[in-house]
Amino acid sequence: MAYLLIRQGRDGNNENYALWILNNYFRAYYSYHFGHPDSYSLVVKTTNGTEKRVIVAAMKMTDGK
Repeated sequence: MAYLLIRQGRDGNNENYALWILNNYFRAYYSYHFGHPDSYSLVVKTTNGTEKRVIVAAMKMTDGK
């Protein structure tokens, strides 16, 4: 989120509009910077504290809201 926030246009030091844009149009702004991958590689921490890499399939624009 910080990566996207510092790249948002704004008027002076006011971050309200930049936050509003990301809160309401996150999917679009994420895709501008990172594209539309078929899957995501995540490193998650399990309940016993070990790390595990998982691949999660991406949703198509027609699959979700």
